[in-house]
Amino acid sequence: MSRRLIYFMLLQSACYPAFAVQPVPALRMHVFEQAPSAPLPTVRPATPEAADNDRRFQMVVFQPNAAPQRSSQQQAQVQPLNQYPRHGTRRKTANDFSVLMTTDIGYQQERLNWSVATPGSSDPLIEAKWDNIDLMRVKGRFDLVSPSGVAVRTEAGYAWAVSGSGEQTRLGLPANANPANEGYSWNASAALGYRFRFDAPTAVGFSVTPLAGYTFHRQRFTLQGAEKNVYNAEWDGPWLGMDATLSWLDDHELFASVQHHWATYQGAGDWRQLADVAHPNSFEHKADATGLYGAVGYRYHWTEAWGLSLSMDYQHWQADSGQEQFYLSSGSVIESPITDISRQSLGINLGVHWTF
Repeated sequence: MSRRLIYFMLLQSACYPAFAVQPVPALRMHVFEQAPSAPLPTVRPATPEAADNDRRFQMVVFQPNAAPQRSSQQQAQVQPLNQYPRHGTRRKTANDFSVLMTTDIGYQQERLNWSVATPGSSDPLIEAKWDNIDLMRVKGRFDLVSPSGVAVRTEAGYAWAVSGSGEQTRLGLPANANPANEGYSWNASAALGYRFRFDAPTAVGFSVTPLAGYTFHRQRFTLQGAEKNVYNAEWDGPWLGMDATLSWLDDHELFASVQHHWATYQGAGDWRQLADVAHPNSFEHKADATGLYGAVGYRYHWTEAWGLSLSMDYQHWQADSGQEQFYLSSGSVIESPITDISRQSLGINLGVHWTF
């Protein structure tokens, strides 16, 4: 009983000082007998009175009209923050659509060559090459993933030539080199797929998205001489591919993409340097082709909504056989076999992306 009296006297002296300037809110006190929270070492009391005083008490002081406060058990039930909170990031739930929009600007280098054999022979009749065509490129991409994992993608790009050179070779004549600093290249693609996502217990995520789509590719190359020769190339067809993404700490992301294409190739040229051929369609090329596309990159999420990316892509297209129809100004048509058509492209891109 002496301990209760001491607690009461201490509380009275704290709540009602003799020289208080302002009134203090009324307080109430309850003292509860409580077992110690942690085991204490066993000590044999010296007397029965000491054993009686070995009990533990808990004192609670409160204001009757104060707002209720959460208990420690209620606070423990509050949902904790993410392990790696970043700029108030809100993680997407399973019922959210995922949208990614990117805009890239970069450098692209193109190479294209084709050769035609002499009718009835495998000896080359005409060969044209465009080497190191330097282009500036802009492109955009839109990705939409539903809550169930269905993915839709559209992509388009345009590049214009700033420098380059080309040459043409005719049977029995030396190569004729010319500047090729005019021209352009553009492409468009759409695809449908399904995203498989694997999230680790830590802030690491991995996803794989198989895709099937259709693409269009166009190139226009020129050879500057006394007259300007123009050649247009088209590659259209379906493709199968896969995207892979590795992300960590909500900020960093590595991504890669690979695609295999089956294409129908069509080429048309206006060879103004030849006086005895028809214009504007001097000849046409048709062939079946295949293509391989690959890309790798890094993406940094500056905020939850937008970020920056750096990527590199490579393409190789090949048509091993086909047919050329060469139109003369007299109206005659000469048919020759195509022995080779190939295109290579390398691009480096700096981009801005938005996610929501």
